[in-house]
Amino acid sequence: MQAIYDLYYDVPLKKMDHLQWQGVVPRTFLGAQLVTAMARLVLKETDGITLLILVRVILALMTGATFLFLDSSLHSLKTTAYKTV
Repeated sequence: MQAIYDLYYDVPLKKMDHLQWQGVVPRTFLGAQLVTAMARLVLKETDGITLLILVRVILALMTGATFLFLDSSLHSLKTTAYKTV
């Protein structure tokens, strides 16, 4: 969430706290950049709480779409397996 906030409000990379506190696992900004781009398509300027809600809705939609894709893939795999047997 912090990375999305920083990217949405164009915080310079040198001022982001991710450089000082990197954490145990190395991180990438690709996911945060994707969500930020989607949020900017919906709202050009917003306050922090609206951005928080919007980002959570985007993440929920992306998670739901992933589960639907997984379900579809498993279903087609199951029907393909029955046809070959």
